[in-house]
Amino acid sequence: MKWEGQIAAITGGGSGIGRATAHLLAERGVQVAILDRNGEAGTHVANELQSKGVRAVAAAVDVASLADVQRAAAKIETELGAPQILVHSAGIAGFEPFLDMTEASFDQMIAIHLKGAFNAIQT
Repeated sequence: MKWEGQIAAITGGGSGIGRATAHLLAERGVQVAILDRNGEAGTHVANELQSKGVRAVAAAVDVASLADVQRAAAKIETELGAPQILVHSAGIAGFEPFLDMTEASFDQMIAIHLKGAFNAIQT
């Protein structure tokens, strides 16, 4: 695959696997959009990449919100262009045993993991 010049949108790009993926793609010449609920973390990663000469932008976004994802997509399109690559690494882990998990905790996990992926793909 030709990586050079491609544009990637990475959900959960402000930390963990998303951050590592952003750096890996950037090393291969990919322009990177960092989408993260933690806007400061996303901006930090974008700044790390920019300091290496990579075109990168950050957007604070809750992937469970279609409106947030659409707003972020418009920003990416304006600042970098249309992404050809989507990495959905946004996620949360429940810290309570499954049988003790509340309905609200379960709903939040499903919203981020599944609805977030749906929103990102649809946008």
